[in-house]
Amino acid sequence: MSFKNLPYYFFLIALLFFGLFFFVENHNESFLLNDFKVYYSASQAILDGGQPYGVAYGLGSGFFKYSPFAALFIFSPYTLFSFETAKVLHFIVITIFSIGTFLLCFQLSNCYFESKLTKRIGFLSLLLLIAAVHLTREMHMGNINMIMLFVFLLAICFLIDKKTIWSAVLFATLVLLKPYFLILILPLVISKKWKLIGWIFAFLLILILLPALIVGFDENVVLLKNWVITMSDHNSGMISEHTFTSIFYSFSRIKLSTNWQYIFILLVGTIYILLRFKEFFGKQVYSDKKMLLDFFILLALIPNLVITDSEHFLFSLPLIAFILGYLKQKWNVYLVSVFTLLLFFYGANSNDLIGNPLSDKFDTYSTIGLANLGLIFLLIFLVRKKELY
Repeated sequence: MSFKNLPYYFFLIALLFFGLFFFVENHNESFLLNDFKVYYSASQAILDGGQPYGVAYGLGSGFFKYSPFAALFIFSPYTLFSFETAKVLHFIVITIFSIGTFLLCFQLSNCYFESKLTKRIGFLSLLLLIAAVHLTREMHMGNINMIMLFVFLLAICFLIDKKTIWSAVLFATLVLLKPYFLILILPLVISKKWKLIGWIFAFLLILILLPALIVGFDENVVLLKNWVITMSDHNSGMISEHTFTSIFYSFSRIKLSTNWQYIFILLVGTIYILLRFKEFFGKQVYSDKKMLLDFFILLALIPNLVITDSEHFLFSLPLIAFILGYLKQKWNVYLVSVFTLLLFFYGANSNDLIGNPLSDKFDTYSTIGLANLGLIFLLIFLVRKKELY
């Protein structure tokens, strides 16, 4: 895959969006990047020989929840600078990766629809508009979801180009950043890409052991144990309004324990395998197009499955881009109406846009989670109609 005739006008639009947000944040004295503060502080702690886990560095769930590898090889370079300088650099990094993510969403959609998509500026600008609310939360907190999404999409591009090693390195990095990305191994199992899967786990082991070069083997083992404990505590102590468990509670008033998220993950994985049973045993062809859509459906399901912040619904952007690509090819007023309604509940839940009372009501009824599921089912509906593949 290659980029030709880059959409420079979109670059200007995106830079204007991010630049304006940067100005407003600083003008309102709200350029805090509290999540990034956690990454920065934890990396500094581990470099100083301290313990990065179990320490509250920021607001609410301000505990460092990433692996020792992430602390030492991804976040620690920022500690070369003061925090005030580092957070500006991080904002710039998020901006660059976000723009790259939008480009990859278009590139993969265009590849899927065999280069039939035109008016890239309109496509990319609309995708930016859809993501705006979640993206501004991402930038405000200094989270790395857009960076992880870029890495995933780039891994898919390498997979399509049959660059197995590079794809495996990126997949392994994602899993070590957030273990819930393991669910994305399932399409590789169905397509029997055993060599790629083997390399993923080989590089995963290498990346797990890599911090030992800096802190020593024994200390790395201690850090890994504390990381696992922190992730477990994080799941039991954090609340999300838009997971399956929250949706169930919203309409039944029956509160499920956080352990139910593992049951839902297992259930989704089981259903997926059963639906792809024929493809796995060669009774039906499992094309690259099927695999691509499977990746994006499973990716979009992640914030419905695990307890996390609402900006993680940015993981649905590739799926939304595919629906946009379809609607550009086959305009249907009914589908457009349903799509627009789902996008409103998916991307408009902002206190600044709709006010606190309505926003709180939306959270009470898990509208982002429900709309996200609606978008997933809309794509599945198009697939079942044989409109896609």
